Amino acid sequence: MNILSAPRSILLLISLLAVPQTVSAQASRDLMARFNKLAQEGDAVHQRDGAQSAIDFYERALLDPDFEDFGRIHMRMALIHQDDRRFPEAAYHFLACMRDDRVDKVDREFICRGGYEEVTAPLLLRDLPERAQVFILEPQLFSGPFTSGDRLPMGRIEVTVESSGHRPRKSEFMLDGPLEWEARLGLPLRQGQLVPDGFVADGQPEDKDDFVAEGPEPASASGASHWPLYLTAGVGAGVVAAGIGIGLDNQTKFEETRATQAAGTCAPVPGQLPCNQSITDANNRAQWADVMWISGTAMVTTAVVLWLLSDDNPQPEETQ
Repeated sequence: MNILSAPRSILLLISLLAVPQTVSAQASRDLMARFNKLAQEGDAVHQRDGAQSAIDFYERALLDPDFEDFGRIHMRMALIHQDDRRFPEAAYHFLACMRDDRVDKVDREFICRGGYEEVTAPLLLRDLPERAQVFILEPQLFSGPFTSGDRLPMGRIEVTVESSGHRPRKSEFMLDGPLEWEARLGLPLRQGQLVPDGFVADGQPEDKDDFVAEGPEPASASGASHWPLYLTAGVGAGVVAAGIGIGLDNQTKFEETRATQAAGTCAPVPGQLPCNQSITDANNRAQWADVMWISGTAMVTTAVVLWLLSDDNPQPEETQ
């Protein structure tokens, strides 16, 4: 290469490299010009029709491909929600603003991050067992696994504590500032057989003819006094079995929902995660299963006690 031509080559290279930057800078200026016009319209809607109308206006603006997930629009929405003390929504939009590099770094740091810290507070989990996990149910915008020390929007918090061998335990509390919360496990899952085999058949005559031969009056009295106990025990055993069956089936569905949520394959629905409804339904079914097996056990136990105390049980004859 001729030395005299070197400067011209360098200039040509610099000009080629500068073209994308020039185009990018122009596109950024055009985007900001459109946003400034949009912001003026949004302010007019806010003053004329109120906060919710302004939120709806900006949500429609986010559907524009040029404004898709634009941090400055999220900033505007966050400030409106913050003024209305809707802290979960405000925190959500402040986070979206913080993630967008198209927003000036100073604005991201002082407005978006500062606003996020104003509407959230850290939550520290205390006495959480090693293998246990806490999941956020409410607010839904922040639902999912939670790590001790992370920040959550201030207000009502609904969580569930889950651990192998225990039923999920749902709790609610208010987060008004930095909080240290004790995580408690749910009831242990019952294992083994609740009702001995053949209990319902105990005390029933094996041979009807032999039973009748002992005399009509004892047979009638014994049958009349014992049959309600047998019926109670049988119904109780059935309720216990149904409760256990529902609990086991519910546990399987619950674990499948958690796996879906952990994999991030829940269908996206604005404002909520569909997996949360499945988790709430699972918790409700678990409570019903608890009620069923506890009620059934009480029925069986009552029948056993009354049967043992029954005066119709055969007594040993005294020897004269």
